[in-house]
Amino acid sequence: MYKIKLVAIILMLPFLLKAQENIDLFIWAGQSNAQGWMGNAAEYPFDKQDLDKSILLNWTFFRNTSSNGEWGTMQPQKGRFPSGHFGPEVSFARELKNAGFNPAIFKYCLGGTGLAHDWKAPGEGGIYDSMVKDLKPAIQKLKKRGYKVNIRGFIWIQGESDGVNDEIANAYYSNLKTLIYDLRTNVVKDAELQIILGVDEQHSYMKDRPAVVEAQKKIAQEDKNIIYTSMYGLPKADATHLTPDGLVEHGCRIFNAFNLLNAGEESTIKHTGKFKALTYNIWNGFDWGNDELRRGKLQQWVNMQQPDVVALQELCKYTPEKLAEDAQSWGHNYSVLLKEDGYSVGLTSRYPIVLKEKIREGMHHGALHCVTSGIDFFVVHLHPGSIKRRREEANILLNKLEEIKHESSEYIVLGDFNAHSPFDADLYEPEGYFLNRLKEMNNDKGLNGNLELNGNLDYAVLSSFLSHPLYDVVRDYTSGLEERGSFPGRVLAPVNNETNEQLMSRMERIDYILVSPGLSTKCINAKVCNGADNWLLSDHYPVVAEFE
Repeated sequence: MYKIKLVAIILMLPFLLKAQENIDLFIWAGQSNAQGWMGNAAEYPFDKQDLDKSILLNWTFFRNTSSNGEWGTMQPQKGRFPSGHFGPEVSFARELKNAGFNPAIFKYCLGGTGLAHDWKAPGEGGIYDSMVKDLKPAIQKLKKRGYKVNIRGFIWIQGESDGVNDEIANAYYSNLKTLIYDLRTNVVKDAELQIILGVDEQHSYMKDRPAVVEAQKKIAQEDKNIIYTSMYGLPKADATHLTPDGLVEHGCRIFNAFNLLNAGEESTIKHTGKFKALTYNIWNGFDWGNDELRRGKLQQWVNMQQPDVVALQELCKYTPEKLAEDAQSWGHNYSVLLKEDGYSVGLTSRYPIVLKEKIREGMHHGALHCVTSGIDFFVVHLHPGSIKRRREEANILLNKLEEIKHESSEYIVLGDFNAHSPFDADLYEPEGYFLNRLKEMNNDKGLNGNLELNGNLDYAVLSSFLSHPLYDVVRDYTSGLEERGSFPGRVLAPVNNETNEQLMSRMERIDYILVSPGLSTKCINAKVCNGADNWLLSDHYPVVAEFE
């Protein structure tokens, strides 16, 4: 009888194994923004795809409420608000589901907690030990349901409370390394467990003691299976906590980071959440490499914007390595430089870049055609001093666009066009300081200068792009040169012996982000960043566009 039963079990084993369903387990831990401190569930994100019922959640609001160690479906959690609360785990898990994963989120959080004093080192009786103790039976319960549990990642959104003083902040690196080592070695038993880190860089403690932020970045740089994520630019309900919309976007950022951990060098990663593109003419490569102070300030400003793609012009005396340094400073691991001589252009991205073409023939400075995140980007810097040459360059680029527009519905042309838009024609005073100055500088040059033969500005170059058609997204969100002007920056006042008032009176728009019809409907904001933060960073102002 025993042999008969054994044979029966062996015969059934392939069917039992086949029936076993994989579950992708993510451990989610940290303090208030990991928990969703201001995530009022009255604003719980609408589940239009009806995904929540197929996502598992086991949650603990430490020392408050919990799911009592049980697995339920993704939902608001009790506490904080009458309707409950939620965090970034909701959008993160939904995106995982859309990507083909079968996610289960083990969430263990408490706001205002520090790694040193609250979570503590393994074995010291802190929140970390409680989390590990509760994690083990949670995994067993999944297995008892018949799941094959794959522990896919650890999300750690924490650190602000460890900036309370220098001693604790400086110990954060070793404390976090210890936690990660124990989790990998003694808990999940996977030395290559993927880990996503994050902290609010704008928290007052982080501004005073950036050692915590730098510790997370350093740990990520040292380990290919760890990635750092930024919270810059996410909307806040107060000085510390993200709004419900901010929590949703944060979850998308964390999902994008998870995708990057699993990406190959030429993987095509479609961005989730809001997508931001930025273009910036940096003015003679920071004085041909001699102005590191201005370079550092510009790097810091770009990092605070958290763009997903950055197009740069006037990369004078740049090498691929130097551009990669800039890219790293704002969280991009991918970059392409057109050339190492003259006035170069470049592209950096959060995602792998496929170089399609370095366009140099017939071009004064040249242009780049790259694909990243499934979008074709053309980075341009047209001739600064000749209408005739700009028109010729525009034709070259438009022919390139004609070749790809039947294959791709999403493409962007961005950079320094050195040309004016017909949409701005009524903004320039016929006898104002700007046009009179331009007439003096271009006397008798004809189309080899920057004025038409009749003495007017040339709108043909931009018109040719607009009629392709491409859409000028800044136009829809701005009015007047006070908002649209991208040149000249106030840094030129002492250089040209002009007053700030004179510079302001000759503002013009020559930098653009032009997008395909397929992208124009997805644009939710676009602007020229010509405020005080950028007055002294370059002679041009950056242009930013955001898409959903």
